[in-house]
Amino acid sequence: MRWQQHSMLLSTRSQPHVSRSLVMRSLVLILLLALLSVPSTKGNDRQAILVARTHVETSAVYRGSKPDFGKFESRINRLLDGRDAETKTMSFVHAIRRQSGKLLTPNQADRLNALLENRQSVIKRLHDERNVLRGFFFAKAWEMPLLEKADRQAAMNELHNWLAVWLEITLHERIAHHHLCRDAFALLTPQQRDDLVRGDWDQYVRKSIGHKRAYFGDRVVIRALGKPDRSVQFGKLSDALADEHVAVQRDLLSAERRWRILTLASPSVSDELLAAEWNRTASALGAFFMNQAGHIVRLTRAGYDLDDADIRSRIAAQSDLAKEALEESVRVKLVAGARLHADLTFASASSHGPLQCEGDYRHHLQGVGIGGKGNIFWSFTTTLVKTDAGGSRLKQIEVPSHHGDLCVTSNRVYVAVNLGPFNHPEGKADSWVYVYDLELNILGKHQTPQVIYGAGGMDHRDGRFYVIGGLPASHDKNYVYEYDGKFAFVKRHDIPSGQTHLGIQTAAFIGNQWWFGCYGTPRVMLKTDAEFNLLGKYEFDCAYGIAARPDGGMLVATGPCQGGRCEGALHHVVPNAKSGLRMLKGNR
Repeated sequence: MRWQQHSMLLSTRSQPHVSRSLVMRSLVLILLLALLSVPSTKGNDRQAILVARTHVETSAVYRGSKPDFGKFESRINRLLDGRDAETKTMSFVHAIRRQSGKLLTPNQADRLNALLENRQSVIKRLHDERNVLRGFFFAKAWEMPLLEKADRQAAMNELHNWLAVWLEITLHERIAHHHLCRDAFALLTPQQRDDLVRGDWDQYVRKSIGHKRAYFGDRVVIRALGKPDRSVQFGKLSDALADEHVAVQRDLLSAERRWRILTLASPSVSDELLAAEWNRTASALGAFFMNQAGHIVRLTRAGYDLDDADIRSRIAAQSDLAKEALEESVRVKLVAGARLHADLTFASASSHGPLQCEGDYRHHLQGVGIGGKGNIFWSFTTTLVKTDAGGSRLKQIEVPSHHGDLCVTSNRVYVAVNLGPFNHPEGKADSWVYVYDLELNILGKHQTPQVIYGAGGMDHRDGRFYVIGGLPASHDKNYVYEYDGKFAFVKRHDIPSGQTHLGIQTAAFIGNQWWFGCYGTPRVMLKTDAEFNLLGKYEFDCAYGIAARPDGGMLVATGPCQGGRCEGALHHVVPNAKSGLRMLKGNR
């Protein structure tokens, strides 16, 4: 039987098999979970799934509707007459970059490098978060063999819910890849695009269709639990499952082939068309992953004595190991980016209470920013503070007034600073951007004289910086000043917001939209699209800070002052149609 070829590698049950690899993986996982300070989600999956769904909705790349396939069927069928390059479309983008000296002009090569650098962080985030959700799906699958019959249906429902949110973020990842490929192909001349699509550039590509989607349920279970107690039953079931898997594998490989052909036609393929095709792809992926989960459950129940304490312990360990979200090992990128995944470990939504900055300060909070490892940077007008992800103070420095809202990117902290008067009708501000490293050592200063009413806040997007600030009482629109990566002025964007008291205080680009916090009675928040077209004006207070969590979620700050001392705290929020944003329960 096919499973027996793996059993020779395993010790007998009289000497329980615990490989060095498994021990090391367990130790590293314990360290990782200690870094994350994350409680188990067992028994709490419904709340956890709600947090996951909120995260995916907030950080979505594709924000259109899920169109009906029939609307696009004829166009899709025409495009499917195209060539299957037998590799992912992204392979061409990487090949063009590697071979840019042969294939591109110097100008094209520079623009392609800039494009890839600007998009890399979003694609990496989506990739890592997809793997985290994958881990939670299989964690639930490994819990199921030990469940009593009465609990199995509820667990199956949770498994389907984990799968749904996992597939949802996979769509966003694929759309992000499509955007990158589309924009990379747009840099090519018509002749170059013809050469690529025709196959003349295939010689430069390292071809791979990715996973072969083969059956491996027996190997997964044996490696996890050791040699089966009931080897005959295990072997017969494994053979039957392998036969059943053939059709599932065929359907998924067919769906993935269709996706490759459609995305190779990148310039002529819309997001809506791919979203329509996604129904087919997601259905095939869902069947495949539910098949894998089912193999784990059925083979474990058929082949092992579930009353044995050692087996139960190994099954529980697999549920925890699945949360690594990577099959082979804990990768360096997960350890290095541990804080990035802190909110994707999905403790219950009610546990997301306010996060308090340690200490109190002479002046009030102006803004916040979060680094890639989860450290938080707080600007208290004349004091910059760095805390860890839990709010414990790591460092603080005194700075000139007025240090305003800030942003963190490329291992640098950028702060909007005004050394002159704010909101003067004649524009007498003295506006700057101060640059610090992550240890709050000053690295440089950039003058921003175009911000004539006072630089009060900023954020970054795709290698550009956007500064906001003061506004005289006679003005009925707000201004956003765009700078390139070296702080050369690009242009001013006008927002037809009406008068907001003292202009805009805080800014953040999250979920492909701009969010701006303003003073006033009541406080108001502005929301625009990526091009600063006003989408809404809401009675919501985020004038002390608004920031993206590293996972794409959202936080707003409060900054109460009492007795001449001021504090800061962060609160988890989600978008809301009526109020713009809404604090999660337990954050108020």
